[in-house]
Amino acid sequence: MGYVVGIALFLILLPLIVLIALFGWMSGDGASDIISRDNIIAQMPVEQQQQIAAIDSVCDSIDVTFTANGLIVNDAKKAKAIYISCLAGHEAEETFYTDLADCFLYTTETESIYDKISAKYGVTFTDDDKAQLDALYGATPVRYTPPPPDESAINVSAFVSPSTKNSSDLAVYVLNAYESGWGYVSGTYGNILTESLLSAKISQYPDKVGVHESTIRELWLGKRTADCIGLIKGYAWYEVSTGTFIYQNNGMPDIGADTMFANATVTGTIDTLPETPGLAVWNKGHIGIYVGGGDVVHAANTNAGVVKTRVSDSPWTHWLEIPYISYGGRL
Repeated sequence: MGYVVGIALFLILLPLIVLIALFGWMSGDGASDIISRDNIIAQMPVEQQQQIAAIDSVCDSIDVTFTANGLIVNDAKKAKAIYISCLAGHEAEETFYTDLADCFLYTTETESIYDKISAKYGVTFTDDDKAQLDALYGATPVRYTPPPPDESAINVSAFVSPSTKNSSDLAVYVLNAYESGWGYVSGTYGNILTESLLSAKISQYPDKVGVHESTIRELWLGKRTADCIGLIKGYAWYEVSTGTFIYQNNGMPDIGADTMFANATVTGTIDTLPETPGLAVWNKGHIGIYVGGGDVVHAANTNAGVVKTRVSDSPWTHWLEIPYISYGGRL
């Protein structure tokens, strides 16, 4: 198979017999019963042993993440084959494992895992690639039905430039979220919380969403929801012309609060916060938007939802210009 044999050869330059052993490990076809993978690896140079150990570690993490998200064994096998073939290096990204699982969790009638992985990582799958992967591990089923277009459109009447993503409109957007009573659900970014979306998030984040299911149902089902970083990503992904969210729209990647801060090139300590609505305020693991006059809007927690507080009411440590958002004409 081109993915597991040819590309793995390129990545780690293993002897042919080790590739056979690796292929057996990936496909479960019994090759490991004939050739002892451990014995072969033990005879290899230390550097190659370390490379294989690193791949094994990533594949183990894929298994753990996919199991936690209720995905089947063949999903994990297919994900590991794709990782080895064309995603090596991405495991260093903060949300790699959950992002990869999302590609399998949110397959739709019009967007397959191959479409999602291509969009997320910029890789290409040929028809033969897809056929080979599906033959080995089965076709990935459709698991998610996107919600219909929102009946209650987000109010953009006060936007100064609806066709761009800028700091002024970001501040207006999050104030609208606060005034409209948006809720908090991990992994969401502004869509109305439907039963199917809630079920998907419970499966994806059992320790963050599942444990709060009864509260979420009582407070937020049927309303728009976001988590702290989702409030920001949702603004970037919201397409004003259609009233819909487009995943990773306008160059905004799917990253966490800490990575957003790490990617910023214009930052300062909170005591130097400029009077610029649309700046983000940050402390480790959490992020909000400064809306002016000493106020911050942020998606706080399951019970509170999206709130407006004084800067001094939360332990913000830094402010930042959000990458991918225009500040005074500069990105």
